[in-house]
Amino acid sequence: MRPFVLILASCLLLGACSSAEERAEQHYQSALSLVSEGDIDRAIVELRNVFQNEGNHFEARQLIAELLLNEKSDPRAAYGQYLRLAEQYPEDLGARLALAYIAAQAADWAEVKRHGEQAVKLAPEDARVQPVLLYLNYREATLAEEVTRHEGVAAQALELLEAGGNDSLLMSVVTDANLRQGNFTSALGWTDKLLEKHTSNLLYWRQKLNILAQMRASDEIAEHLRKMVAQFPDIDENKATLLRFYISRGELDEAEAFLRELAAASTENGPKIDLVRFLNETRGAGVAREELNRFLSEVENNAPFRAFLAGLDFGGGQQDKAIADMEALITESEPSPERDDYTVALARMLRLTGNRVGARARIEEVLSVNPNHVSALKMQAVGLIERDSADEAISALRTVLSSRPEDVEALNLMATAYTRIGQSNLARDFMARSVEASGNSPAESIRYAQFLVNEESFLPAEDILISALRLSPQNIGVLEMLGRVYLSLDDMSRLQGVSSALLQLEDPNAETIANGFEAERLNREQGPEYALAFLERSAENSEDQTRAQINLVRARMATGDTESALQLARQLAAEDTTNETLKVVQAATENVAGNLQEAADIYREVLDKSPNQTRIWLRLINVEQRLGNVDSAANLLAQGLELNPDSADLLWAQASAHEQQGDFEAAIAIYEDLYQRDSSGIVVANNLASLITTHREDPESLERAWQVARRFANVEVPALQDTYGWILHRRGENENALPYMEAAAKGLPNDPQVSYHLAKVYVALGRPDDARFYFERAVNLAGPADPRPQFDEARQFLQQTNNSSDSVEETVPQATD
Repeated sequence: MRPFVLILASCLLLGACSSAEERAEQHYQSALSLVSEGDIDRAIVELRNVFQNEGNHFEARQLIAELLLNEKSDPRAAYGQYLRLAEQYPEDLGARLALAYIAAQAADWAEVKRHGEQAVKLAPEDARVQPVLLYLNYREATLAEEVTRHEGVAAQALELLEAGGNDSLLMSVVTDANLRQGNFTSALGWTDKLLEKHTSNLLYWRQKLNILAQMRASDEIAEHLRKMVAQFPDIDENKATLLRFYISRGELDEAEAFLRELAAASTENGPKIDLVRFLNETRGAGVAREELNRFLSEVENNAPFRAFLAGLDFGGGQQDKAIADMEALITESEPSPERDDYTVALARMLRLTGNRVGARARIEEVLSVNPNHVSALKMQAVGLIERDSADEAISALRTVLSSRPEDVEALNLMATAYTRIGQSNLARDFMARSVEASGNSPAESIRYAQFLVNEESFLPAEDILISALRLSPQNIGVLEMLGRVYLSLDDMSRLQGVSSALLQLEDPNAETIANGFEAERLNREQGPEYALAFLERSAENSEDQTRAQINLVRARMATGDTESALQLARQLAAEDTTNETLKVVQAATENVAGNLQEAADIYREVLDKSPNQTRIWLRLINVEQRLGNVDSAANLLAQGLELNPDSADLLWAQASAHEQQGDFEAAIAIYEDLYQRDSSGIVVANNLASLITTHREDPESLERAWQVARRFANVEVPALQDTYGWILHRRGENENALPYMEAAAKGLPNDPQVSYHLAKVYVALGRPDDARFYFERAVNLAGPADPRPQFDEARQFLQQTNNSSDSVEETVPQATD
């Protein structure tokens, strides 16, 4: 290129740059004018035009972030703008402070820490940084349980506020400190101040609700929840929490009036559907249908009510009619978001009838035209989790949560997905978020508490359940779970409190649970004879005599008083010869007493009248096996399966029989079928993965076992640790496999296969002496008659090693820390 051409090109390029800067400045000045006129939406458009011409325009980026935060009440979008500003201008203190404050209001501790620490580094003496520094110090002291330190930080925060400060971080510190000290009135006052500053912050609304619940301020709770519904009309969980609160107090009329008020005030169909749903759940299907028919005649667009009516028909047993009605509704509807909703509803129906292929096709149909459809994505995630594609499910659920971060169902599914891939810490986080988003609903609270109990985190589980009880004080499930927590803590005084609360409900189920708790308390404190005496007294006074007497039979057996239990069981069955439950109880008692033939005869009598009771088939098969009637047991299994070919229980028994006969491929096929039906079952997953890795060698099968067993990564159950550790060994990850295999061998010292597995890991790690110990243990436990090839391998290893002594030194290898 000639020199004058280069010069010309350079001039044109400089002209273009200058023009872009000028255009950016023009858009910025236009935005300032629009802000002064109060036209915020157009101002934001102008600011976005600035970035198309000059992406690093500091003032424009700062202004759009402030407008999104303060004028549009969109902290998520504002956060993105401030984050871009911090990346472009890392020395800008204002951006870091804004990011820390927004993160604090979203309870995102990691981001508060990241940006807050950066702000402190930039300007440690700046007065604007001091609240952030105090907030960070308070949080760290609280997590470290340094009471004196966090109380000192709270005192500093209060001093700054009393000196005229109005900082939300300082208010949050003081509020939390008051809550920890039980100063609820003061905490409520500071929360009200936070709400004055941040009216649209749902976190502070929930904080006030929890404080009112701890103060047991029932009237104020109802009023506050109604305000939450008005402030956040699109968050269904707030309505659900208010309804639960009304129902827990027996105020069904108030709940119905509230829903009718919302339905009358709205031009949308959603509130009317909510009313019908409530009537169906509390007043019955007949009342719901009457209201539904009224809306069908009054509303011009009645398609949503037709869809709901189909749902009622489906729940009432008219599944074919409901599916046909939904298909007709979809066919009649024009392409729209509403039709997508109906298609997802149809997919749910298809899934519930066992047509998973059809349901999946309908979901894919919706997502092909609307990739972000929330309900479709959630259903897709369910299917992906079931098929062990949890990573893909997580991706779909992230899309849901990006637009609906408070979606309880999505949060629960995310927890399930992370559980499937063995990431229990993340699963725990999403369960906690689900509890918060649901307003401490009983279902979410029980689920999270059970997770914590499984980890032996009993005190956090107690906190979760008590928070749920404050808004649902009569929920039997929550009370029962709390009682189990107190049993685990051996806290008998609090257990008595739970029993008393259950008895006050005057519900037969609650009474049974309470009596069980009280019997266990007496058993631990005074001995089994006192517990049994209590149950006998309770049986005499119980409104549900049959249930109480059955519990008494079980209690007598549990305490070893088999003769007395048998006498009572026979008496109950003789007094009511038509009651199959009493016959089954007698048969079970005869079985325990060693009267096997009597038990078998009763089970046969029950099955003659009720051949679909698969559990009774299993009990009869077990009794026949104990009698030594192997052929009879096999024939019974075949007969039971002929009558109940889809019975999971009987198929499981058949798989076990195949294993005992050495037909492992047949057993794997049955477990695969059971797993396809319900992949959430831990035992089926373990048996399937274990059989595959023990009896197959191809890489595809090993990968299949890995996908199934990933969920066992943090489960401290020896059988599951053995399966997971063995799969890691098969994948060549022996260092990772070792702690699992050592734990399994410690927990299952009499299982020859577990010892063999550990020995193989030691061999792979170059520790032959340790391997010899466990190979010898495996051989001794299996015995000389066991023909399985792994034990032949163990015998060959022992023969090939140096047998200078008659036996391996009886020293258990040192377990890995």
